[in-house]
Amino acid sequence: MGFRCGGIIFLIIDAPTASKIEDLLLGIEGKLLLVVSHQFTPEKLQAFDAVISM
Repeated sequence: MGFRCGGIIFLIIDAPTASKIEDLLLGIEGKLLLVVSHQFTPEKLQAFDAVISM
């Protein structure tokens, strides 16, 4: 389920789907990837090169 607002796509997903998306994002190599999230598995956060928390 999701919706678009001003060119931004917002998704509402369950925990298993979120975990799959996290795995897909972390599997991307050789690219600059900016991930904006209010929730990310703490164990998987360690796989990023850098994390900025606000």
